[in-house]
Amino acid sequence: MMNTETIEIAGISVELVRKPIKNLHIGVYPPAGRVRVAAPPAISEDAVRESDLACPCLDGVSGS
Repeated sequence: MMNTETIEIAGISVELVRKPIKNLHIGVYPPAGRVRVAAPPAISEDAVRESDLACPCLDGVSGS
């Protein structure tokens, strides 16, 4: 069972997918730099935000 929502982190639109996994997965997809985070339901939205802000893969991703 997956639950999807869109959140904004530092001006970047992030697709947050909740699914039965063990770890947090962050993906940045070309060409527009779409950002997707897959997270287990037990991880809070605040924890997702903190993880995304610390992720070097988001350097250079525009908010468009």
